[in-house]
Amino acid sequence: MKRGGVASSGRDRRNWRRNGLPLHHIINPNTGLPVETDILRVTAVAPTVMEAETAAKTAFILGGEEGLAWIESRPAFAVLMIMESGEVFISRSMQEYLQGV
Repeated sequence: MKRGGVASSGRDRRNWRRNGLPLHHIINPNTGLPVETDILRVTAVAPTVMEAETAAKTAFILGGEEGLAWIESRPAFAVLMIMESGEVFISRSMQEYLQGV
């Protein structure tokens, strides 16, 4: 990339079990507990790395459909989401970054 930032967030790396329950480091701000989401990992592109980090975390917390809709309403942001099911969601704006890959 010539300009902008990229960030990823997910629950496939920093995770553990407590009392047999799977936990991870991304916390739901409303409950103080690890967020429950259908997303395994999200990668975001934005004008700055701070905005990319914010976009990745927000999409992750919102979940697949709502997170993708949130990103799509912000043309400066792009995401690629890997869902728990293995399905991949790609925002329309991410297509330009994936050309030639």
